Amino acid sequence: MTFESQFRGKGSWEPTLPNDLRLLCELELGECAYGAGSVPVHPFICELRPQRGPLTGGDVLKALTARDFRSRYIQNLELTRIPYPGYHPGDGTGTDNDEIHNDFSGQYIFPKEDEDSDEEVDEFSGTHGVLKRSVVDGQLWYVLLHITTEQVAEFLFSSYVILFAVGRSLNGDRLLGVVTHQVCHNLCD
Repeated sequence: MTFESQFRGKGSWEPTLPNDLRLLCELELGECAYGAGSVPVHPFICELRPQRGPLTGGDVLKALTARDFRSRYIQNLELTRIPYPGYHPGDGTGTDNDEIHNDFSGQYIFPKEDEDSDEEVDEFSGTHGVLKRSVVDGQLWYVLLHITTEQVAEFLFSSYVILFAVGRSLNGDRLLGVVTHQVCHNLCD
């Protein structure tokens, strides 16, 4: 998956793009590990403005075209590492609790515990591990964006959240990773 406007310029189709596409097509993706619905996880790739330094949270959000990132809990998006801000479910008043961070234990896409043993999963194993080894410095960004706010009685709810796990490709100026979504009310509550 990508945005319709992506990969249309002359420089977009550089010789290393097929390497990233091949990797994404070979990922063993199932369903989102957390949330109320059985929702598939899809491979994702998008263009990233050329830059020399490490990625910041703001760079990632720009590449993901997140125009209205709202978080009371993340104050500075220009950091190269952002800790998990903690679990902050909506309080029914439209609380600003979008997320962007680098903490595997705070993400909702990949399993964090083994189903059979309840032991913690090594973040370098499985599909998640393949992604970590395919991005610069093994740095994945976990993004949770609320969409479609609606009024239900006296409460405001976002119907869905979009979830990304992305990092800068080892092969060029692209973000690669995965995208999925979940029903917000049940994911957050």
